[in-house]
Amino acid sequence: MTLSPQSVGVGLRHEHYYDAIDTPADIDFVEVHAENLFMQGGIVKDIMHKARHHYALSIHATSLGLGSVTAPSDHVLEQLKQLADEFSPELLSDHACFNRAYVHGKQIHTGDLLPLRYNTESLDILARHVDKAQVTLQRPLLIENLSIYIEQPSNSLSEFAFLARLSEKTGCKLLLDLNNILVNQYNRFIMAGEPFPAFDITMALDEIAPIKADMIGEIHLAGTTPAAPAKLMIDDHARTVSDSCWALYQAVIEAYGPAPTLIEWDQNLPAWETLVSLAQHAKSIQQQVLI
Repeated sequence: MTLSPQSVGVGLRHEHYYDAIDTPADIDFVEVHAENLFMQGGIVKDIMHKARHHYALSIHATSLGLGSVTAPSDHVLEQLKQLADEFSPELLSDHACFNRAYVHGKQIHTGDLLPLRYNTESLDILARHVDKAQVTLQRPLLIENLSIYIEQPSNSLSEFAFLARLSEKTGCKLLLDLNNILVNQYNRFIMAGEPFPAFDITMALDEIAPIKADMIGEIHLAGTTPAAPAKLMIDDHARTVSDSCWALYQAVIEAYGPAPTLIEWDQNLPAWETLVSLAQHAKSIQQQVLI
């Protein structure tokens, strides 16, 4: 299967496995998390092979930690390669983050996706590791912008100037997560101790302005549990796509054109039919813009 820029899909989580294969939906692709498929054999892989008959596939990883000072694990890369070879996904992605560091001479794994410093040193490290991953995997990677809850010091580049340079250096494309952009917009006000006025779509477009249309390989849409007053907003994928995220999506499509678009919902999952209807709404926005 191939994915057109107008393709829409949904995250396929275990609660919906049988819905997806028993009543195939009018969507183009599904996304699965790589680490859930690292086992040898098993019922989950069997279900994924059945789903593959109905949908194109996006495999989304969280374990490479490509921005870490140390190179990604050869073992994890090989697991991901075996998975990609087995399922031949149309899209394969991970994040612009680090998850390993040396503390008192010992390497630790953080168990989380932590933000990078946006400077040339971090860029060189990330680019080197993306290159290594793409050579090992023998296919291109999409790199996703991260939701952040701490501001790193020593940033000499904006986030999307950094990601644009990464794409130029490595040939990777970007997974543009629009909800993460909005979460970060909110959290920057909170971290600065300022009241948040409202989500600003123009500000979000200005933020991503350094990237070019042909760098965008996929778009994620999601919703988030509202934050308590003066508290950070957590990108928990536990609600329907927000009105602000839909508005930003339309603005991005108008500015850059369409790209394969995924509805991301990981907690407090709705009915399968609800996810499918959200994907169809994304398709309708594309059609309105492209008429």
